[in-house]
Amino acid sequence: MKKILIISLLSLWMTACGSGLEGTYADDIGIYNYTFEPNGKVMIREKGQMQEYEYHVDGDQVFIELSEEDEEVLVINDDGSLSPKGLKNVYLIKQE
Repeated sequence: MKKILIISLLSLWMTACGSGLEGTYADDIGIYNYTFEPNGKVMIREKGQMQEYEYHVDGDQVFIELSEEDEEVLVINDDGSLSPKGLKNVYLIKQE
């Protein structure tokens, strides 16, 4: 029992140390495409342009630093998809 608890806590701790997202998320019509790396970097392809930014996760929100004064906020939905804060009916689904 102690061994299972220790392994569970270790796994949780290792997850908490990363930025929390990994993989590519995209909308269903191909306008938005975000590729998250566990090192806190995200590549965003929007309308044919590709840019790299830094991000961090706080609770159910993903903060992407676009510049020193500007950031984009994505909401992590209950189903694991992401939505740009303030935009209705835009869902970024994790790609396989």
